[in-house]
Amino acid sequence: MKRNVLRSLALVTLFALAVTARADEGLWPLPLNGKIYKTLRNKGLKISEKDIYSEEGDGLCHAVISFNGSCSGAIVSPDGLLLTNYHCCSEKILQQLPPLRNDTDIFCARTRQDEIPVRGLFIRKLVYIKDVTDSIALPNGKTADQNAREFLSRKKTEGPEYEYMVRALYEGNNYNLYAYERFSDIRIVAIPSSFWGSPKGNSDNWQWPRYSADFALFRVYAGPDNKPAEYSPENKPYRPSKYIPVTPDGYSENDLALVLGYPGSGTSFEISNDISLIQRSSPLRSTLFSTWIAMLNDVAKTGNTSEQVPQQIKGLSNRLEMWSVMLHELETHQPGTQLRLKEQSLLDKIKNDTIKRNLARLQKELRDTYDQMGVYSEAYDLYRDGLRNIMLLNIGRDIYSSLNKEGDIKPDELPEITSKIARLYTDYRPAVDEKYFVDVMSLYGEKVDGEFMIESFKKHSPDIGEWARSLYSESLLNYPDSVTRIIRESPARLVSDPAILLKSEIEEFYNQKIWPDLVSSSGKINALKKEYVKNIISCFPDSAFWSDGNGTLRLSYGNIIGYDDLNFQTTLSDLSFDEPELYSRFGALASDMNSGSSTTTDKRLPLCFITTAHTSSGSSGSPVINSKGELIGLNFDRNQVGTMGDYYYDIARFRNIAVDIRYILFILKKSGRAESVLHELLPNVTYP
Repeated sequence: MKRNVLRSLALVTLFALAVTARADEGLWPLPLNGKIYKTLRNKGLKISEKDIYSEEGDGLCHAVISFNGSCSGAIVSPDGLLLTNYHCCSEKILQQLPPLRNDTDIFCARTRQDEIPVRGLFIRKLVYIKDVTDSIALPNGKTADQNAREFLSRKKTEGPEYEYMVRALYEGNNYNLYAYERFSDIRIVAIPSSFWGSPKGNSDNWQWPRYSADFALFRVYAGPDNKPAEYSPENKPYRPSKYIPVTPDGYSENDLALVLGYPGSGTSFEISNDISLIQRSSPLRSTLFSTWIAMLNDVAKTGNTSEQVPQQIKGLSNRLEMWSVMLHELETHQPGTQLRLKEQSLLDKIKNDTIKRNLARLQKELRDTYDQMGVYSEAYDLYRDGLRNIMLLNIGRDIYSSLNKEGDIKPDELPEITSKIARLYTDYRPAVDEKYFVDVMSLYGEKVDGEFMIESFKKHSPDIGEWARSLYSESLLNYPDSVTRIIRESPARLVSDPAILLKSEIEEFYNQKIWPDLVSSSGKINALKKEYVKNIISCFPDSAFWSDGNGTLRLSYGNIIGYDDLNFQTTLSDLSFDEPELYSRFGALASDMNSGSSTTTDKRLPLCFITTAHTSSGSSGSPVINSKGELIGLNFDRNQVGTMGDYYYDIARFRNIAVDIRYILFILKKSGRAESVLHELLPNVTYP
């Protein structure tokens, strides 16, 4: 429920854009709308609709997978070889690798027996898609979610044993059933060092030009019947009904490029179209992220922290950068103004007066509802990205949750709880957390209206510093050495601890005073949007519409084109001028730059390229495919302004970034250990 509400926090009706949008815009659901396929044919596509999606399960879509629930990937050989991004590999995956010879080395399994299984890693592979609107949108007094749950429950009893999902399209006007095979025996074949996968760390995120060899190779294994199976040494490489063939022939400027993947699986605001709400929340959220990062950096400086701290800093820094880009884009280009003009233009095109009046009413009601929601969402932002990150209060919440109603702990649960307590305090630094408490509560006082303030804040403000000193000195939880003893001897003492009481007050206030209003506004927006979209589609029967990204398989397309004064491609030669220090570390690769290679069509090694294809969060690892259905690269990022493609689209400036398959092949070749993998990828190419 919360996920749906949070998504609605940032959704606004911008379907006016779909009618007047440029053709390259869109995350198009499968099977493809016939109008879009016709557009692709006009742009040079040489394969059929069935080559993209087939009910028989042998289209390109059936070779594209969801990787570990957060990225995309592609099966690229008849023996289940799987290609995705390096940055999609979690620390758990990377920790499985043996020590490398140096920081520019690459792990590559010489034989199938050397491939490394990763427990817990999984992929979803599409079996089929079916329109089930008639089974979900029923006039039976139940919600669509209720009907979907009942439908899925029945479906699971029918077999075969697929993993089923029902997802809404077009704001709940349509529903699709997605059937997947879920494979859990996934083994590492080749992963480069971080030098290759992310040569400049996080500093070049969302930048162009780029030089990252952001790839990783795995293999999917199956049981004797070629069906998903738990890990076993007896399992065999999966034999797919379709794989995407790799081509070393490259591409040219302006060539058509298809991107197939699973966009839209990130957090709700990352897939929103509500410009006004984002513009309102961006400054506050940027400040909250900066404060949070500063606190974590202070924790990191103390040393002996968990791995979670640097990971959090990296992730939050990415998000902060995104919010900063958003702020600049909103202030500079004023997309909200442009979109309002397009909404009015849409109304002017409609001839039916009844529908026209209805749409005008819906537009006004949506704006009014979002204005109301903005007040509550600011208070919720402060809670979600500020108050909820105060470590002392979170420790209190976790310890309190371990107590029963009487404030006791069962003796047999004590070992587990004491171990849990030790983990809770790993990254806790009282002085750092106290300062963070003061910073967040000060923001709370500045940004939140009195009606949305907890009573404890009203009682202790404006002297927040004194409040913090009192809280952190009086709370038993501030003294880790004594907490375990208290848990063992008299845990009931903790029930009245001031940190636990404050955390309970905050949670209760937001759950009772803020969240219900957000839920109510969200429900109203969803209903308005559903009606709005239904009217729009009925008025423009000859137009094609794409639906919001929701983690289901989508196709986007564009052309390989540069922007401003930037080229569409980077090469090793470019690197020598743009990043001489990085270039010097390429070592042997640099010396081979002009020696030619069977993986290049010229004497300049191609590294990365950009296209106008529309991508989003979750598109990482998506195969980039040419007009003949061949793999030419692997999507891994967007340019800075391209991150705004989650909200609106500007083909002149927005670009997705891909690593060239020839760069991947070259690195594999230079590793000296990938002969079998190279032959598998390109069986008809001889490598010297």
